[in-house]
Amino acid sequence: MKKLLTIEQASERTQLSPKAIRMKIWRKEFPVTRLGGRVFVEESQLERYLELAMGTTAEEVAAKIAERAA
Repeated sequence: MKKLLTIEQASERTQLSPKAIRMKIWRKEFPVTRLGGRVFVEESQLERYLELAMGTTAEEVAAKIAERAA
C-alpha cells in the first residue's frame, strides 16, 4: 500500500515551504492522490524527487534537520 503524505509532511521532509510543494504539484513534478478533496503526495515519489533533483536521500535530509535542531 502506498504511504501518502500531506503537503505539510512533504514540506517537513524536503525543507521546502508548503507553497513550494503546492507549486511543484501544480507543475506536475509530483504525482498526487486526491481523497475527499484533500491532496496527498506519495512518499515514494517524494523520495525519488529528493534523490534525483536534490541529489540527496530522505535520510540525509532528516539528518540535516536533526543537526539544525541540536
